[in-house]
Order: sequence, then structure tokens, then C-alpha cells
Amino acid sequence: MHQPPSHKKKKEGVNRN
Repeated sequence: MHQPPSHKKKKEGVNRN
């Protein structure tokens, strides 16, 4: 699950932070 926060910036971005 190594996707850039450019396409999935709704949940992946919050989970990564």
C-alpha cells in the first residue's frame, strides 16, 4: 500500500500523518 498522497489524499494522507 505505497501510493502517493496525490491520488488518495482523503484517507491515506490522514493515515500517513
